Amino acid sequence: MRARTVLLTVFIVSIFAGASFAAAANYSADLESVSPVGTITSKVYVRDNLQRMEMNSAGKRAVMILRGDKKAVWMLMPENRLYVEMPMDPRRDLLPPFNALNVKMEKELIGEDSVDGHPAKKYHVNVQRNGKMESSGFVWEAADLDNLPVRFQTEDRSTTITWKNIKRDAAVSSFFDIPEGYKKIEAGVPPAPTGRN
Repeated sequence: MRARTVLLTVFIVSIFAGASFAAAANYSADLESVSPVGTITSKVYVRDNLQRMEMNSAGKRAVMILRGDKKAVWMLMPENRLYVEMPMDPRRDLLPPFNALNVKMEKELIGEDSVDGHPAKKYHVNVQRNGKMESSGFVWEAADLDNLPVRFQTEDRSTTITWKNIKRDAAVSSFFDIPEGYKKIEAGVPPAPTGRN
C-alpha cells in the first residue's frame, strides 16, 4: 500500500512538471525524488498523452500507467500478474493538452542554473484551474534538451524531483498496454496468495 501511495505522489508531481511541454512528447528518464519520506528512484516513460512509471519499494515492484486516450489509470502488480483500473480524475491527472482541462500554467523566469550537467532555466510556476490557483512550484528546463523539464520542486521546497539519464524517443507504444496474462481486480480487493515464498 505504501508503494502505491508513494508511486502515485511521485507520478502526479512528475505529470505536473512535464504536462504542458511539447518537447516531452516521447522520452524515458530515471526520476530521483527527495522528500521527507526519503529518496525514491523510479523510471518514467512518456509518449504524447501516455505515461508509465515503474518503481521498487520494500522489495516489491509497482507499475502505474496513465492512459489519456482511454481516460484511465492502471496500477499493475507484476508479482501477482494483476492490475487495478481507476478512472482518470481531471482534478488530479494533468495531461496535455492543458486547455482541455481548463488549466492554465503561468511561468516566471527566475534565472540560469545547471541540473545534472544540463544548462537550465529556472522558473516559478503557478497552475490555475477554472481561474483559481491550484498549485505552484519551481521547474528547471534544459536548454540542450529543447526545454524538457529536468527538475521540479514544490513551493515549500519539501520535495524535489530530478530527471536523469534522459533518452529521447525511447517510449514504445507497447509500454502503455496491459501485459498479456494479467487479470483485472477491483480496487481495494487484496490479491490472492500465489503460493510463492
